[in-house]
Amino acid sequence: MLSSLQISAIIGAPLAGWLIDVPVLNLQGWQALFILEAVPAIVLGLVVVYWLADWPATAWWLSADEKEFLTRQHEQESHAGANAGHYTWRRRWRIEKC
Repeated sequence: MLSSLQISAIIGAPLAGWLIDVPVLNLQGWQALFILEAVPAIVLGLVVVYWLADWPATAWWLSADEKEFLTRQHEQESHAGANAGHYTWRRRWRIEKC
């Protein structure tokens, strides 16, 4: 997965440099490059918004056991977080100063 960043830079940088000089559909090269790079991000954003569920109970790809486990885990973590109290920078400063 990490190598995909380097591979995309190896392929994408020369391609972007070439595309800057090529007018596409009455657009300057930089405008075409801007649109070309924006389209996949917008499409993926829309897919994520409609495909991902907000809660485990509404996730169609999880089994009933997985839904129950994740819901229970979320409730336990929420309860533990509510009982932990608040930790502010002022409190940290007082602790470190002492």
